[in-house]
Amino acid sequence: RDVACDWSSDVCSSDLKVLLLAGVSMAANVELSPGDDVATLTGALGPGDQVTFNAGVYELESGLSWSDVLGTEEEPVEFIADGEVWLQYEGSGRVATLSNSTHVHFSGIGFRSVEGLESQPGGIQVASSTGVVIEDCQFEELGSTAVYFSGDSRDAVIRGNRIQDIHKYYGIYLGCSDASCWSTDAIIEQNLITDIDGDNAGGIVVDNGGTGNLIQDNVLVDILGPGIRVRSTEYNPANEVIGNAVWKSVEGILVEGAAIVRNNLVLCIEEEGIISRASRDAFDDVVISHNTVVDTGEWAVYLENWELGSGHVLANNAINNPNGKALYLREEAPDASFMGNVISGYVEGVERGFDPGNGWSDFAGQVNIYPATVSSLIGAGVGDAEAYVPSTDFSGVPRDGDAPSVGAYEFISPENPGWVLRKEFKVLGFDEGVLSNEIDGCGGGRDGGEGFVIFGLLGLLGLGRWRRQD
Repeated sequence: RDVACDWSSDVCSSDLKVLLLAGVSMAANVELSPGDDVATLTGALGPGDQVTFNAGVYELESGLSWSDVLGTEEEPVEFIADGEVWLQYEGSGRVATLSNSTHVHFSGIGFRSVEGLESQPGGIQVASSTGVVIEDCQFEELGSTAVYFSGDSRDAVIRGNRIQDIHKYYGIYLGCSDASCWSTDAIIEQNLITDIDGDNAGGIVVDNGGTGNLIQDNVLVDILGPGIRVRSTEYNPANEVIGNAVWKSVEGILVEGAAIVRNNLVLCIEEEGIISRASRDAFDDVVISHNTVVDTGEWAVYLENWELGSGHVLANNAINNPNGKALYLREEAPDASFMGNVISGYVEGVERGFDPGNGWSDFAGQVNIYPATVSSLIGAGVGDAEAYVPSTDFSGVPRDGDAPSVGAYEFISPENPGWVLRKEFKVLGFDEGVLSNEIDGCGGGRDGGEGFVIFGLLGLLGLGRWRRQD
């Protein structure tokens, strides 16, 4: 194939393979179409090079593998799609692998296998690389993790991707379970991750050794495991889990190391909504504030190992399981801070830092868990610095710093002014969307009961003292 380039307004074309094999140092534009030998034609890339995939399905005989692709921050190497593009591979391993590379951008590309195959690959694996961007891509019908960062990685951006029908492991995974590698300063935001099933499933996982990562404004639905899991930072800066919506997962958000967890919506969860416990010795500074957690099969918020470490805070959360288990603290944690929470449901192990709520009457609707016009959540939050009040709420609305509303939403009008909860990408600002049938069966009022709180008296009521056994 020919390569066309525009260097200082001069148009040139030559045989692409010759250019690649010669290792031309100047930036080049590589244009591909279905049927081309993608591996050969993208075998030598440097700063500023752009690979454009024309629309169509690229049926790969083997997974693509790129190594030592060295773009720069000013001149990244770009893989972009012109129209709907699918890289389709029917073997094992990965559709694509990138290793030992810097500043490589993928935009608009689809990664998939074929439905019903006994062996299906994972999506893309990025190993020991810096500044890799995966944006507005699609991942579907894969047999393993869709987006997998292994080895030491830094400054990744994973944004605006649609990830669905992953049949083993995770939607997005960063790190190493034994903390032998570091995943730092990644931004994981505005992704839609749905229908993750099979062994060890999870939506977004930052494993031990991940530190300073931001997980923000993602939507995670129908996950056969935790929607979001962040583990030990090994005494390094906290991970942040902010403004995400998680529903119809086995567990909502699992926190096992230093983390700031706030402004999240967690609902319609099979087991626990938010769980916090230690995964390794490093276990300090777990801050859970301004989340709304409703309608869970087990404890809405479950806290374990909070007697260890320091800096643990549970503040200004709306916790609503009116006829079930709301808040559980496994061991007494005198140094932990509890303040400003509004709770409907059973409470065990905590005797301070919360007030009883009004059950489902506190919310605008069955799955519209914005505060009702008359709600015990409005203005009930603690406004001091220890409560970690964020400047904005789940929808990006400014918060009242002195008397904030409890939970993920700040009440500013009778109608929810922000994004309508549904199985689509979250958008900030006004949203004209409508509730969709993907969330039928979630939310409040399953049996019409009003809320109530029991303060550590479960045993006296003959309900027994419940403890999770791991």
